This record gives sequence, C-alpha cells and structure tokens, in this order.
Amino acid sequence: LCRLVLMPALIDSHDALSESFPSAAIFSADPFLLYPHLLTQPAHLVRLMLNVVLWAVGATVYVADTWMWYQIVMTVWGGIAGVAMHGNGSIRYWRHKEMIEMQNTLEKLIPSKDEHSKSGAERIAKDRWATLWSAVVDDMHESDLLTIEECRELRTSGPTKIPLVRSKEARRRLNFFARSLFDPRLPHSGGAVRSPGMTVLIPHYKESILTPVEELRQPPAVGKEASSLLGFLISYFNDEWMNFIARTTGKHSSHERAAGSAVVRIAQAKGMDLESACASYSDLQMRKWASLRQQTLYRTVAGMMKNETALHLLLRGQLTQASEEKLQTLLSCKHKCLVAVQRYDVMTKAEADDIEILFEDFPNLQVAFISEEVSASSKRHGKGTRKEVQYFSCLIDSGCELDPETGRRKPRMKVELPGHPILGDGKADNQNCAIIFSRGSVLQMIDANQEGYLEESFKLCCALREFEVGERVFGTRPAVVGFREHIFSGLGALGEFAASSELVFGTLVQRTMAYPLYARFHYGHPDMLSKAAMIAQGGVSKATKGLNLSEDVFTGMEAVLRGQTVVHREYYQVGKGRDMGFLSILNFFVKLSKGTARMTTTRQAHRLGVRLAMGRLLGFYYAHAGYYVGQLHWYHATYGVLCLVFLGSVCQGTGLLPTAANSVAVMANLIYGPLFGLFLASALLPLSAVLLVERGLLTALLEPLRLVLSGSASYFIFQSRCVGYQLSDEYAFGGAAYMATGRGLGIHRSKFQHLYSTFALPCFYPGIELATFLVLSPVACPSITLRPTIWIFSMLFPFSLLFAPAMFNPHVFSIPELATDFRDWLRWLSDPSKDGWLATHKVICDKKPSTHVQAMLLPSKELLVSMPLVLVAYEAMQPYGWGGLQMTILLTAPLPILALAVFLALKRLVCLCCRAEHADYPCSAALLLAAALAAEAVLVVQRLPELPPAHCVALAATRYFCLRWETNTLVYIHQQAAKVCCEWCIPVTMLLELGGQTVCAYALLVDFFLGLLLQLPVWVIALVPCINGLHLRFLFNTSSGRLEESINLNASGMKNLQRNVCRDSARSSAAAARLAERETEKSGLIPEGGAAAVEAATPPRGAAAGKSRREGHREHRASRSGAESSGRGPSPTVGYNSLRGT
Repeated sequence: LCRLVLMPALIDSHDALSESFPSAAIFSADPFLLYPHLLTQPAHLVRLMLNVVLWAVGATVYVADTWMWYQIVMTVWGGIAGVAMHGNGSIRYWRHKEMIEMQNTLEKLIPSKDEHSKSGAERIAKDRWATLWSAVVDDMHESDLLTIEECRELRTSGPTKIPLVRSKEARRRLNFFARSLFDPRLPHSGGAVRSPGMTVLIPHYKESILTPVEELRQPPAVGKEASSLLGFLISYFNDEWMNFIARTTGKHSSHERAAGSAVVRIAQAKGMDLESACASYSDLQMRKWASLRQQTLYRTVAGMMKNETALHLLLRGQLTQASEEKLQTLLSCKHKCLVAVQRYDVMTKAEADDIEILFEDFPNLQVAFISEEVSASSKRHGKGTRKEVQYFSCLIDSGCELDPETGRRKPRMKVELPGHPILGDGKADNQNCAIIFSRGSVLQMIDANQEGYLEESFKLCCALREFEVGERVFGTRPAVVGFREHIFSGLGALGEFAASSELVFGTLVQRTMAYPLYARFHYGHPDMLSKAAMIAQGGVSKATKGLNLSEDVFTGMEAVLRGQTVVHREYYQVGKGRDMGFLSILNFFVKLSKGTARMTTTRQAHRLGVRLAMGRLLGFYYAHAGYYVGQLHWYHATYGVLCLVFLGSVCQGTGLLPTAANSVAVMANLIYGPLFGLFLASALLPLSAVLLVERGLLTALLEPLRLVLSGSASYFIFQSRCVGYQLSDEYAFGGAAYMATGRGLGIHRSKFQHLYSTFALPCFYPGIELATFLVLSPVACPSITLRPTIWIFSMLFPFSLLFAPAMFNPHVFSIPELATDFRDWLRWLSDPSKDGWLATHKVICDKKPSTHVQAMLLPSKELLVSMPLVLVAYEAMQPYGWGGLQMTILLTAPLPILALAVFLALKRLVCLCCRAEHADYPCSAALLLAAALAAEAVLVVQRLPELPPAHCVALAATRYFCLRWETNTLVYIHQQAAKVCCEWCIPVTMLLELGGQTVCAYALLVDFFLGLLLQLPVWVIALVPCINGLHLRFLFNTSSGRLEESINLNASGMKNLQRNVCRDSARSSAAAARLAERETEKSGLIPEGGAAAVEAATPPRGAAAGKSRREGHREHRASRSGAESSGRGPSPTVGYNSLRGT
C-alpha cells in the first residue's frame, strides 16, 4: 500500500503545493538574497509548514497502516490454520460414520484393557459412550437447556437428534464437543487414574455471588419502560425459563420431592411456617436461575464443580469394581476447587449467607481468605506503643464449625503471613495467598465470571497430559497451556460487540500468537499452569501496585524469560462473561490500555526486547503494545488528514496559496478512503475468519454485516479513540490504578453529566474539532474537490466520537429523562462541591505538573496548527489595515482578560470590605468572558461588514487554537508557581489567581456550549413518535410489550412454583409427622396434640380433594375469561402450568 498508494499521493501533493507558490519573481532576484528573502515571505513559510504536515501525516499513516496489515495477515494465517484443523463449520458429526469414529475416540478419554476382544471392545465403547452421553443430556436438562421430551429423544435416538434441539446453546456445546474429539492435538489421557492432581483457583473480591432477590423483584418505575433485570433475562432466555418452570413444577419430578424436603428443613432451621418457607425456597430457586445466566460466582463454581462429576464417571469407567468410598478418596486427590474469597472475614451477612448456599450445594468446595487479628502483645511505635496486627491465610470448607457470634465458619487451617499481604491491586495477592492450600501439580486459573461444561470436563485428563507428553517448543515442556473460551455474555448490541471481539481474541489471535509468532503469554481465564514453575518464579501473578496493573501477562513473560514455553490448544473450552454496558466495556479497555503502558516500562519487557529474535520481537510488539499504539496512530492519521484539508482550504480561500486546497485534496482523496477501509477490514475480517470455522460460510458473510448495521463501526471508532487516549495519557502523566468495571446487564440509563465528565477529554473535544474541520473547509474554499467516500468516512469519525454514548445509552430518548438530565447537568456545572464541575476541572489541572519529560518534549497539536494559521491570518488581514497591534489582540484576547481582572479585583475588594469569604467559582467569570468575546465579534463585524467567509474562518480558527495552547501553558505555569509562591506575595498571588480563573472560565464556557450542542440533536430525535421503542429494539432486540409479558410470565410461573412447593412440603411434613406418631406409638408415648397435628398437616383426600380440584378449575376458568374480556388473549403456556398447579 505504501508503494502503490501512499508514496505517489504524497509526492503528487508535495509537487502541487510547491507549484501553488508564485516563486518566479523570487528566483529572478539576487541569489545571495534568495534565502533571506524566502524566510520573510509568509506564503513560502506556510507552504513549508504544509509540506512538513503532509509528510508527518504520511509517516503516521504508514505506522498505523503496519498494524492494520498485521491484523489482516494474522487473519489469513489463523483462518487457514483454523480451517485446516476444524473444517469450515459444516455439521457432519452426527452421521453414522462419524458416530462410530466418535465412539472409537473415547479410547483417548477412557482407555480400555488390551485383553478384550474386538467385539468386546466395541461393546464396552458403546456402553461407555451411552453412559457419558446420558450424563451430558441430564446435565443440560438440569441447566434448563432441554425439555423432558428432548431428553427422552436424545437418550433413545442418540446424537442424531441434535439438529432438532431447540436451544442454540445446547446445539453449540454439543457440536463443539463432537468437533473437538477429532482435533489432532487432543492427546491420549492415559486414564483418569494416571492423571495428575489439579486445583481450580478462583479469585473473588466484590463480585456478585448470587443475584440479590431485591434486584430481581425491583419493579420498573412508573412512567418508564419496563427495564427490570428479571424481565430482560426472561425475554432473552424465554425457553429456558419455561423449561425451568416445567422442571420445578412437573408432576412427580425428583426436583419436586427434593423441594418438599428442603422447605421442611428451612422451616425447621429458621423457625418459619410452611408458607414463609415456601416463599423463601421459591425466591432462592429464582435467584439461582438468574445467577446461572449472569456473571456470578455461583455460576463459576457450579461449572467448575462439574469437573468432579466428569472425573467420577471416568474413574468409574476404569475402576468398575472399586467401591464408592475408594472412588471418592481418589477423586479428592485428583481435583480441588478453591475459591480465594479475600473479604470473607469482613463480608456482610447477606454475602456470608450466599457463601453458605455455595457450601450447601457443593459440599467439596473450599474457600481461602485473609484474616486480620489484633495480637495481645504490644509493639513500640515512636514514643508510645500500639497493638500488633497479625495476618493469616485461612481455609474453610463445608465441614467447618459455624461461629454463632459472627455467623461465619471457623477456619480449618491458618497460616500466618509475614505482614500485610495486599501489596498490589489485590487480585495477584489474593491468588498468591491461596496457593498454599492448593493440591496437585497443576493450577487452573479461573475468573469469577466464567462457567464450565460437563462435556468439556470429560477432556480434562487429556488437557492435563499436555504437561507430560505435550508438544515441546524449543526443547522444553510448557509451563502454561492456554485454552479457548466461549463468550456467553452476548446480550444486547454492546454485549454482541464485546463478545465478537473476545471470540476473535480467544481463538484466532491466540492461535497465531502461539504459532508461528511464539508470543503468547498468560491472560488468566482457563489457562493451566505448572505449579512448580509458578512457585519457582514467585507466584502466578506480579503484585506491584500500578506497575503490574495487567498482572496476568507477567506470568507468561517470566516463564519465557526462564526458558519455558507457552502453548495454546483449542479442543477444550470454558465459558467467559464480558462487560455488557457502554461504560463498563470502555472502563475495561481503559484498564487494559493503562496496564499495557505500564507493562512496557517493566524490566520484563526490556529483557524480552533485548533477547528475543526479530520475528518473536515483532510478534510480541504487535500482539501487545502495538495494538494500543496502532489505535493511537489511527486517530492521529485521521486528525492529520482532515486538519491538512482544512489548512489548505483556508490558504486557498484567503488567496495566500491559490491551489493549496486541491493540492492537499489529492492526498486526502487517495489515502483516506483506503485507510478507513483498511481499518474496517482489520476489525471485521478476523471475525469472518473465526465464524467461517465456527458456523460456516453463510454466517461468516452475514454476521459482520449485521454487526455493522447494528452500529458496530461507531462503537469501535469510539473505543479506538478511548484506547489510544488512555495509552498516551498514561505515558504522559502516569497514575495507572485498578478500576472496577461492573459485569451486570447494561439496561440502566447513564446520566449525561457522567458521560460528559468521562468522555469530554478523550472524545468530545477531538470530535468537535474534526467536525469543525469538515464543516468549515468548504465554507473557506467552495471550490475544493473531495470525493464522496472521504465525506462519508470522515463524517463517521466525528459523529461517532460525539454521539456514540447517546446511541448506546438505554432510554436516551425518553423526554422526562432528558429533562432530568438537562436539569442535573446545569446543577453539575454550577455545583462547587466535590461532585460538581469545578472538582472535575481541578482533577484535570492537577495532573499537569506530573507530566513526564518525554511528553514535555513533544509540542501540542494546538501549537502546531496555530502556527500556519497565524501567518495566514496576518497575510490575509493586511489589506484591511491590520498590523501588529490587531494581531496581538487576536492572539492573546486581552479584552476578556482585562475585564476579568477588573471583575476579580472588585470582587476581592468587596469581600475584604464585607469580611466575607472569597469564593472562586467561575460562573460569573465565564459569563463575563462570553460577553467580552461577543463584544469583540460584534466590533469586527461592524468594522469589516464585507469580510469574506475564508477570512472569518481564518480569524476564528486562529483565535481558537491560540487560546487552546495558551490556556494549556497557563495551567502548567499556575500549577508549578502555586507550589513555590508564598501567600504574602500578593501581586504574584493575584496574577496566579487571574490565570487560574481565566483558564477555569474558558473551560466552563466551552463545556456549557458543547454540552448544549450534544443534547440538542437528542432532543430533536426524541420528538419522533415511537423512537424510544425503536431504540430499545436496536439495543436489546426486544420491545416493551415483550418485557411486560416476561414480567407477567415470571409472576405466574413463580406462583405455580410456590404452590407446588407448598403442596409437596405439606406432604413431606405430614409424612414426617405420621412417622413420628408411629415411633411414639411403638414406644407407648403419644405426644399432646399429635393426632390433631397429623390430621391438620395431611393433605385432603377423597371428596375433599375432589372439591379442591373443582375449585381450582373454576378459578382457572374465571381468570381465563377475565383475561379474554380485558382484550388480551390467555397465554397457553401459563394457563397450562396454572392448570397443572391446581
């Protein structure tokens, strides 16, 4: 692209700019006076500056272009490798021939003995396949993915009925399981008996354990769209909700009998009556169902504990004669699930109760936590003494005793730590403190927003064999074995965007990084680590605060530096959740950008940089820091191209360089279209390559197009700018810190003031500048010729930077919410407290003194743009009588500053006379500045009424960019001088106050008008009828009516569940009472009121039972007729469940 497009375009533009300067008269002059004469010509200086900007833009485009080409080449390589390993996504695994081959591949999972004959081995393989298949089907039924009818079909007909399964998730899991069995890299397990022991380590801090019942039951506010969490979940998982209700309310189901016993236990333990216990049990079941469809710790633990079920089946397949007790003993040596709950000792009662639910559902679960205790001994500190604090790493399980005072379990093991263990950002220290309780030689790192699948757990022994007989890269066994992950959080448009990005990263990108680049490191999630190697290098993560913000990647970097290797496999997967809200997704990338910036300054990165070969070094760069640097250069290239077009238009419009606009348009027309197309190709082609392997050719072609129509281009442009800005901000100022992103469903509306304060610096200010370049270029030079492609692509960039937060903000077009936003935004601008605009402005200004040296050496873009504009304005206004005085007024704006100085002096004098406290809030100063600037504009218009549009544009742009770099300089001077100046130096103090108030007033003025400009289009669109419903459909592919129906469906289903549970608990209670009565009769003791209690607890029989059933039928018919008369037809599913319940 550089040879074919970029260099010819740059050379053509350079030659055209050179010809635009009338140099015939100059070259005919005295040769000795030629160069001094040229340096005094503004037109020649402007031409030189434009040429410098032209070649600087070309260099930036080239650097940005290299990263995009890396993406495309990686896509081609990874796509071909994926097709070679897994095919093109066509489903062929359920035909008879492939079924026989799949049964034969079970030899890798459960090895058979050699003494069996061929027919005996085939029979054993079929029996084992039937056992594993039935377990997988039952697990999916318990997960509410399959109906009871589908379970029967799959058990009897086998996998041939997979295409008829209604659940897409069930089909996806079974298809991947079948495909992975044919993976050539799937090693022979050697049997579960021979497999090494492993520990699944799950760090937890403040993530949600179970979804709170209050959050699920929260009704939508009056007058707003129905946006309750449970309504959205039922809307997305409607079939699974109906399966859940059918499974829990089915007649004579095992779940129903267990529910009755559970309710009785709850009533006895908490002293409740049966009705209250039934309600509590129903709420718990609803919380579990919702938690298994969100990013909760319960979902993660439930998935990882399926490893035990799979290992138990594999061990039973090998040791057919072993007793259950011996199998459980062997299983405890093979697998351990350890949750590092750092805050268990200080958790609230609700959180501790959720941990107890985990212990109740998963008895083999173990929890490690950090305990802080004050010792009885004292320690001298200065002149006094203080109590010494001791820190312990503790372990508890379901067998530990409950402390009646605290409601928490007493630790089984306590290991004293040498001091305060939290040295970094928390996660790494939490993991390292829990390693001492791990068992086995392998650690699997799992985050608290993942899940496991039973069918994948059958391949666990094969994955563990990678550390023994796996591929040896450079002669060493792997220290880290990486696996792929499936993103299950694709709920809504934003969830789909994040899921598509993570799908590409977890498959194609890591496949290419592992081979041929050999640049893959550890990224947390499902990776398995050699425990011995991790302990030898000091733990699974680095824990220096700020420096090791991206703590996981240092595990792989340390392993590579110690001569070990990292490999990647794709035959095993786990589920993974990602952020689903606009702010949470971007905060996640902010954390990654800052962590990458800090990572490049570490000694590990330096050592890799000086020791890796060129191929691996380039792979290391482009796979890590190069991605973020490429995003930054992509913005710089776009800004440079549009700024160059604007400068050329101003030069030609004012007559300084007659052909400058069309000269720079040559480069813009040839470069910007291919550049933007390359950006889209680098973002969409990797997804197409992955989908080709996963789902087939048709989906690979249509899915990226659907995402583009869903607004993915605007979202990824906005994300790209945020990533690049945060990287440069970290290099310039530092201050990287961990930030919690939140993992909930993004269904709640974000306030405009919060969006503005978050994205004003990275996106809104550059967006309005780019939009100004595009709008004013044809105003300054109407004869400029730009292709339609550059208008389309270039307008998309500022539009995305300005309005992407509104596009992806739920209920943004609700007029009452818009009115509330406008009122709150005005209050935020005028609020002098720590939550107002002034506090946000001071935080921005306080970062300036900490600017690093490398950032100080680079000039600001405002200064670079203002230099040619000053020369253009000076040359253009000379025919109108403007000289040095007028240009000084234009550049420094003394009139507003003088008015502000008089105002501040008067205010200080009034405060001294009235002995009042001096307030420095700049609202009045901003109004004064606005009036002074308006007065200047009126004076210019009155004195020069026939000033051409190009001259007006040149004057306005010169004033704007000069004020930008002047105010930035004032901030630096003000912050640095405020440290060394004393309060008694009154003149200096007043000058500093004047500078600070000037900057603050200008910033408030800009934020006020920019905020109005951002809100005005949203107000106009909100007046369109039905726009809120269309926007809801655009974001979440649902509607208000569907959400309301889901809420009604929830109420009906929970009512049926509670009714059936109460019925079964009454039966269980009556059976227990009759059993107790028989025991007392045998012993000759009849308790007081025993017969009456039994009679009251016994459910009605005979005529009474028939009467209750008839009353239930009458109630059902009455409710159905009432629903029909109200205009809404009855829901056949709800009516059917209600009939079954009664």
